[in-house]
Amino acid sequence: MKHLTEIRKRENRRAARQSNGVRKKLQLLEVPLSKKLDRIPTDLGDIEEICRIYISAVKLLRSSTTKNRAAAAALLKSIRNDLYIHLPYHLKGLRNPLNILVDELEKK
Repeated sequence: MKHLTEIRKRENRRAARQSNGVRKKLQLLEVPLSKKLDRIPTDLGDIEEICRIYISAVKLLRSSTTKNRAAAAALLKSIRNDLYIHLPYHLKGLRNPLNILVDELEKK
């Protein structure tokens, strides 16, 4: 599980950079990030982070040569938590703001 912890730390830093990149792009597109739209960059960065961690976790599971059931269970629990708790949180928060953002971009 040490490997997944390291992956999470790396992906967390990457998500922060991705969020900043999205924020800068929206500023370049002259989209005012109102209170309703302010979370979009963070949610998009976190969703990317969740996806990357999921891919890494599945690769770790496939490539594991050990028969350690506890380690496999912990890895699958981590996948479950990301897919059923963390990801839906960000998806729910994006639904309306993303629609507003798309409408705003299509106006110009």
